[in-house]
Amino acid sequence: MTSVALRLPEPEVASYQLPGFGFSLVSDDQDIHARVRSAFEMAYGGPGEDLVIEVLSAANGYRVDTGDGCRLEQSAPIAADWVIWEATRRALSTTTYGVALHAAAVCVDDRAMLLAGPSTVGKSTLTAHLLRQGAAYLSDEAVILRQDGRVTGFPRSIALETRGKLPAPLDRDQPAGSSKEYYAASFFGAPTISTPMRAVAVCLLSRQATTADGQPLPIAEVLPGLLPQVFPTGPAEQILGSLSRLLARTPVFSFQLTDPAGDADRLLQRLRSIR
Repeated sequence: MTSVALRLPEPEVASYQLPGFGFSLVSDDQDIHARVRSAFEMAYGGPGEDLVIEVLSAANGYRVDTGDGCRLEQSAPIAADWVIWEATRRALSTTTYGVALHAAAVCVDDRAMLLAGPSTVGKSTLTAHLLRQGAAYLSDEAVILRQDGRVTGFPRSIALETRGKLPAPLDRDQPAGSSKEYYAASFFGAPTISTPMRAVAVCLLSRQATTADGQPLPIAEVLPGLLPQVFPTGPAEQILGSLSRLLARTPVFSFQLTDPAGDADRLLQRLRSIR
């Protein structure tokens, strides 16, 4: 499949309001606007006053300008992916009411389960299967650990990139040059939850088997796995304090990923059994 540039007669502006951070996208490419909006559909239409990101077509790609630096990307999908990540990073770095943790999260009733692990472990694919099987959506990118022990999801659509392992009808070719496609939770028949939820379990995901798979882990073993997933949003003591509060009241399990559909079924059974 080839990527076709969809030029607009003039650059257009779209604004988004993420938690504590708004940005405006100026671009002359229709595909870039469509991809960024698909990622931030829940935040579309805000004032967007904190940052202006320009993505304009150039002779050999797309010139991306944030006002404090420029870069050149070779295709519209890659340029859009960079915009999505940069807006996410900046929004999470401005969080003032908690600590931002790189993790997916789903919930059943008022109970949330966090899914943490390396960026390539398969959190988004697992999240899609969990939604297909009845969970509600909080985030597949980050959650905010609040001072009261609850968690809030980051308002971004589900980013999927693993061909051949997705719930039907997502097993299909991706656009040329694209690393991700974005889907709202409603695509999987699931609601999105924007209110704070009570975290009742944290799963440390891995492709490797562990001797403690499925068993609660001591804090001393958990912190080394979770600290690298924290966005640097404040002093180290604040980050450690928020993580310690979460871990003091929330069991953490290791969980080996083997088959997304079967994994989702096992995790939902566990989540529904916790009161």
